[in-house]
Amino acid sequence: MRKFIKRYIAVFMAACVILGGWNVQEGTAQAATFSDINQDSVFLKQPGGSNLCTLVAATMMVRRGAMMNGNDNWASISTDMMRSAAWVEGIGLKWNFTCGSVTVAHDSFSGTAADLQTKLSEHPEGIVLYKQKSDQQHAILVTDYTDGVFYCADPSGAVASGRIPLSSASITIEASNYIWYISSPTLYLTDSSGNQIPHVVETPKPTVTPKPTAAATAKPTATAKATATAKPKKTTKPKTTTKPKTTAKPKNTETAKPSATEKAEKVKAPGKVKDVVVKNNKKKTLTITWKKTSGAKGYQLRFATTKKIPGGAASVTLTGRRAALTDLSKGSVFYVKVRAYKLNGKKKVYGSYSAVKKGKVKK
Repeated sequence: MRKFIKRYIAVFMAACVILGGWNVQEGTAQAATFSDINQDSVFLKQPGGSNLCTLVAATMMVRRGAMMNGNDNWASISTDMMRSAAWVEGIGLKWNFTCGSVTVAHDSFSGTAADLQTKLSEHPEGIVLYKQKSDQQHAILVTDYTDGVFYCADPSGAVASGRIPLSSASITIEASNYIWYISSPTLYLTDSSGNQIPHVVETPKPTVTPKPTAAATAKPTATAKATATAKPKKTTKPKTTTKPKTTAKPKNTETAKPSATEKAEKVKAPGKVKDVVVKNNKKKTLTITWKKTSGAKGYQLRFATTKKIPGGAASVTLTGRRAALTDLSKGSVFYVKVRAYKLNGKKKVYGSYSAVKKGKVKK
């Protein structure tokens, strides 16, 4: 028993030493790229027959967060280490827990893709998605939303290892009802040049309250005096009209069936996005707006710290025409471009990108 207690304390202290060194300074570049946090060695599987899916998913999330904070010891973060701070035997993963300077929070989840996408844009380290229902209890780590597809790492041994499409996981977004995420510190990814990639969120269009207008009242119209009515004249019977001649029915004309090529061309790409504007009206925030593109169902925004925005640059898919890069450092410069898309079934048909626009954080 004493040996077990000593081992438990040793694991707990090791966890606090490894995780306790986390400290994110505002405006500093972090140490992990998208490729770094998605390498196969980051992801773990739960032991066969165990009920540790939530603990394993949370461990993978914390590992990714440690990498983003420049922690070289991220590989030492294990489920055994996390167990001391985050696990209650016989119950499961704690709703909220802290180890070192890392705080993980719990929240209910709406079961919608839009809500999950918003959470991921705020937490690039990932979101633990949990289905706690009578038919099944299971957790996965949702890693990212890229080019219209959600990806995840599933602790289940029955599912492929590493980063996989969420459609191949053991649970679905719609069936899930709880999430865990790192609430502190705030973490960021970096691009290949080591520049911090800001969080991007869709912002609603501000509502404008119309000014009250005076209601014009119509002038009363003068009532005409009653006049004597003359006796009605006798009316003659109307002349009978001949029946119209029947017209011949038009012949049926056959319409040619559309070819496969014509079917494929049924949904044309939307036009080029125009009038992109980047402003720094709010502190540490760049707000991006653009003009509506005819027929567009949504938009994709890409951004980078270089004017030549690469195809693999950070992006976000939006339904509206307003977005914001938040938590930026003063003096930082970002470039953005936007393209619209239509839907051909479930497939997105993209139009051309807008001209690249520059934004600088002056306040």
